[in-house]
Amino acid sequence: PINDYLGGTKLTARIGDAKDATVQRVASHTSGLPLHSQHFYDNESNQPPPMDETIRRYGNLVTAPGERYQYSNLGYGLLSNVISRVSGKSYADFMREEVFVPLGMDRTSVHVGHGLEDGQAVNYTSDGLVVPPYNSDSPGASAIVSSAHDLIRFAMFHLKNDLSDQRAIITEATIDKMQKPSPETGPIQEWECDGSGYGIGCVISITKDRLRAVHHSGGTIGVSTVLALVPEEDLAVAILSNTRSQWPEAILIGILRTLLPEKLKDFPKPTGQAVKKPPFVPDKELVGLWEGSVYTYEREIPLVLDIRVSGSVYTTMGNQPCSILRNVSYGDNPHWFKNAGGGFFLRGWIQGDLETADVKRGQPYKLWLELKLRDNVLNGSLIAF
Repeated sequence: PINDYLGGTKLTARIGDAKDATVQRVASHTSGLPLHSQHFYDNESNQPPPMDETIRRYGNLVTAPGERYQYSNLGYGLLSNVISRVSGKSYADFMREEVFVPLGMDRTSVHVGHGLEDGQAVNYTSDGLVVPPYNSDSPGASAIVSSAHDLIRFAMFHLKNDLSDQRAIITEATIDKMQKPSPETGPIQEWECDGSGYGIGCVISITKDRLRAVHHSGGTIGVSTVLALVPEEDLAVAILSNTRSQWPEAILIGILRTLLPEKLKDFPKPTGQAVKKPPFVPDKELVGLWEGSVYTYEREIPLVLDIRVSGSVYTTMGNQPCSILRNVSYGDNPHWFKNAGGGFFLRGWIQGDLETADVKRGQPYKLWLELKLRDNVLNGSLIAF
């Protein structure tokens, strides 16, 4: 259990048992933690709170551990905290001494390391504005800065092509384990088939022609990246962009189709078109008035859902005005996943105010509701965007 390695503040199981939220499940995004990403600009007064405070605020298991795949930056924030606690070193020092130096990644660091400032790319918004420096409350998920050259050195080690100046940091058996899909994850790209899923820190995709790719993208404010390995072809591709866009993944697909034309002849080109969802028609057990609460780290807010036979869903939080649930759906996966497991969830956007100090930094915001029906109770998460 990851709680065994945390400090005085532990994960709270709103659903399931926190003992089942293991380190490996956190690393494969199947521990029950919610979607989470929070950034703090250097020029604002709000800065990342201590990890214990972050856990107190957001460390809630909103689905049972092992029940479903849900990507959560918070999970990798917890892992970086565990690394520091177990090793007795800062996360940055541990990564430098135990990963970057042994692999000869001398232009890689947690945040921008001393002496690397001149090589840092300026980040831009999609409309060309400069993004000021920022930090996050989950450094294990987003704080590493690297170069394409260093990422290829990292990839060569994971392809078991160790360079003469590299020292093995984990065993080949561990590499194999990282690249094996967790049985609790499902295919998460339309072109994937049986055997695909999420391993430990990487997505494993298998095409219709049975070509296996081990990859991970990275996107945050002013950044888009992707690193992909094709182990059976002894191939690695790294693409970095200093703005947020779909280009790195589109370029990756173009490179793979060029280098492996026969094996990827049926590989679809990205369309960029949104998936059109059918209109929401509620199941009989959903129709009616649902009364409960939203639990935040500051207070409890009453929440009422009125689900009509017509498919309209009206929500009321505390004394706030009634809001209709937008983009509502009820299914076994969000529209950006093919299969995330875990059963059926009621999802949609609502207008409302969580009334906590952290979300007031970014007014206006909207709330993403995701609830699962269990024994005549709807429970899950409400996330501020």
